Amino acid sequence: MIRVMVVSIFSFFLLFLQCNKIPNEADVLGLLGAQIEDGFVYPKVLFINPAPEASQVKVDSPIIIDFSKPMDRSLVESAISISAPGGNTSFTPSWVFDTRLILNFSAGLTQGKKYEISFNASSTKDKDGNRMAKNFISSFYTIGVGGAPTVVATNPPLSGELQLGWPVNSDLLVQFSQPMDPVSTNNAVTIEGASALFTPIWDSSFRELTLRLKSPLNLGATYRLRVNVNAKSALGIALDKEYLVAFSTATTLVVPTVTVTGATVTAPLTNWGTLNPDPFVNSFTGASKFDIFNFNFSTPMAMKNINGEIRFSPGINGSFVWTGSQLLKFTPSSPLVTGQQYRLSISRDFTSASGVGMNQSHTVDFLVDDPITSVNITPLQILGRSFTAPTLCTLETAVDQTINMPIDPSFAYEFRPRYTCPDQYEVEIVLQTAGGQKLKLTGDNSLLNTISVNYLSGGPVTSSIFVQQVDYQPSLNPQRIKVRLGGISGNEVRYVFKIAGGPNGLHDLNENYLPKDLEFIFYGN
Repeated sequence: MIRVMVVSIFSFFLLFLQCNKIPNEADVLGLLGAQIEDGFVYPKVLFINPAPEASQVKVDSPIIIDFSKPMDRSLVESAISISAPGGNTSFTPSWVFDTRLILNFSAGLTQGKKYEISFNASSTKDKDGNRMAKNFISSFYTIGVGGAPTVVATNPPLSGELQLGWPVNSDLLVQFSQPMDPVSTNNAVTIEGASALFTPIWDSSFRELTLRLKSPLNLGATYRLRVNVNAKSALGIALDKEYLVAFSTATTLVVPTVTVTGATVTAPLTNWGTLNPDPFVNSFTGASKFDIFNFNFSTPMAMKNINGEIRFSPGINGSFVWTGSQLLKFTPSSPLVTGQQYRLSISRDFTSASGVGMNQSHTVDFLVDDPITSVNITPLQILGRSFTAPTLCTLETAVDQTINMPIDPSFAYEFRPRYTCPDQYEVEIVLQTAGGQKLKLTGDNSLLNTISVNYLSGGPVTSSIFVQQVDYQPSLNPQRIKVRLGGISGNEVRYVFKIAGGPNGLHDLNENYLPKDLEFIFYGN
């Protein structure tokens, strides 16, 4: 029978090896007909008193440890380790039902100490021979330790207000209520704001820390002395809270302000004036579509990347660049939209080089309507002229038809064409552009591509109308376009004359456009 069992177990091992699987503890127990729940469970500590990180523990307290399974007493007692530098660690163990271990200290625990209890996992076993899955460690503090350390004094003094006039060559000081761990405390103490390099120096009691400056602080700068909760006492107890002291090497507090100017490549700066703070909404008109925005600060600033501190609505793509510490420039990547109103929002999330923050935010609604660069094309008038008798067929000097703005789209204007002349009638369109800018003559949205004359109604039609000639000589405002027409039919045939407007219509060289189609109905008499 024994031989059969040995052969069977050996066969199972071969099977595992053929499957490229190393048998674990559960597999081996399974071969023997047992399950891991049948007692093969790692023992662990369920409870310990004093609790982990407990403080003010009385010196006559025992240490009580509850295990999840009945334990091998001798192995557990040999695996336990208790440390308390300079304190009593001699104890007498006693057990209750092999699951509760009580450590009694006949001489008592030592006052004002950190005690640490640990079990080595490989040596701590239950009665079934199962070891602990991992090492166990817990600690507590006896009465007299004084609880969490605190900062009792600083220089500059602890205060909730910004302290002015700190000497640039004066070292800083921090005093603690308990001896501190220098490594963790050095890492927890910082001087923030402007540049500040220092060496930490401790007194012999490790209660007083001097921050010895390596170089003078910046004159007129604002700093923050910070001691965070990662600072620990010599017993390993963390600082009770974070401490923050704000101080400045300036004798007076200068709060930065900002103004805005706009400038084009060719035009001078345009100051937007004094900005009132939120919730007031400032307004400005006369911005150019080609403006570069200058943000002028009243004092040197901490130069930072702009990430939402300045916003435009509708959004404007572009780039921010600091030009010195008091001037921030924003250059749009493309011209602004003529006639568009934008909203500029400037948050108060800017800080001066001395560490003083702006205390106000600003909002400006501005309109892109600079009369020199950013006004759309305006139609002023349309004039009509006929020609002389066929002997000469020269243009009459007198105007025989005047169409004023706005045009009545339902009215048919009477022209007097000279049917027997090659050029039968001339229409002169009078326009105004921003700054007297020229109209586009080539490419998209050019003049020749936007003029059309088309049949509307009536008849019979005796000839096909066409544009004989377009004459445009750029000049100062007004701009004059002369269009000569031929092939006008009699019989009061109605035609539509149009210059296309809108974004896809007639543009000037600054890409301002005729706001809408300029069209009217006419007929020959």
